[in-house]
Amino acid sequence: MDDMLRLVIKQGQEIVADPVYQCKVSYYRRNKIPIASSMRPNRILDYSPVLAGLNLLSYRGDMYSIGFDVANTWGSIQYTTHLYSALQNEKLVDPHFWPDLEMAQALLPDSSFFPGGIAPKTRKKYLETFVLQMGAAGVPRGIKKGLPVSSIFVQKYLKRTEVPWTPENIHDIVSRSGFEAKGELGKGNLLMWQIDEKDQKDIEKKRALEVKGKKREEYLRPDELVQAVVMALHAEVTEMSFPWLTLHKSCWEMMKLVKEKNHQRLSQIFGSGYLNDKSQMPFVIGYIFMTTCGECPGHLRTMDLMKQAAEAVKEYVTRGSGDLCLKLFAEMGHPVQFVNEDELLENNV
Repeated sequence: MDDMLRLVIKQGQEIVADPVYQCKVSYYRRNKIPIASSMRPNRILDYSPVLAGLNLLSYRGDMYSIGFDVANTWGSIQYTTHLYSALQNEKLVDPHFWPDLEMAQALLPDSSFFPGGIAPKTRKKYLETFVLQMGAAGVPRGIKKGLPVSSIFVQKYLKRTEVPWTPENIHDIVSRSGFEAKGELGKGNLLMWQIDEKDQKDIEKKRALEVKGKKREEYLRPDELVQAVVMALHAEVTEMSFPWLTLHKSCWEMMKLVKEKNHQRLSQIFGSGYLNDKSQMPFVIGYIFMTTCGECPGHLRTMDLMKQAAEAVKEYVTRGSGDLCLKLFAEMGHPVQFVNEDELLENNV
């Protein structure tokens, strides 16, 4: 994973440096030719939106995969979400207290974080759901990659997989989108609305029935097909561009803070060797859940460790670390504002 990340960074640095531009500058200087002010690095990216788009797709796709793979290897995002959800359910932290984690939960289906797609609401269920997520029934459950439309373009243009661009196939690709349009593009009130996970399969079946038996000439016109693809791709930009690697780091740092706050009590209850190495950091959350429902040595039942965990989350977020991802996201040109769904629909009519 480290090698892959280094390679992506190196490729990005090479693009920014523009070796062709450097060669031209070197040639001009050797031959004492004046360098025109119009000659600047990466000018070809201004002239070729296709090349610029492919470079951006490649970088985003690589960083998306690396972020998910790292998070799933260490369990950082999903297990932190279990703790955060439990703290909110116990009213130990306010709703929407951690913006970055709220954003991750908005982007990904609930089933990425909780078996069955439902957050637990009792102290016994906190532990049971956490154990299932860690892999008690087999392998650990990780957060699920999405991007059903963008991933096809990655396969075709970056991995050279054969994907036929027929009207039928393009329509099929667009029909996999996890978004549906509300409003109209021409009226300026278009919203790409994220489909609820439980409704996704029904909508896919509905879309399939709509096109079943259609003749080739009955498909959307080429310009309408292109517009549908663009809208589907644009709807996935947020998930693809989100700095998942930064969120992994934030969640891991928060878990370390939870451990520090509870270290003395954890040692008393579970022994000084309650963690063998840093890869077991998520176990701390499991130990805390065990103490809330009496499933620990001596059948101790206490909320003390959960309350200390809440203090750790509050300390971490209030010192300015709770929106690092959203700040980075804004710098990329994707500012995020949380709004009420009902109000948004009402104002968009």
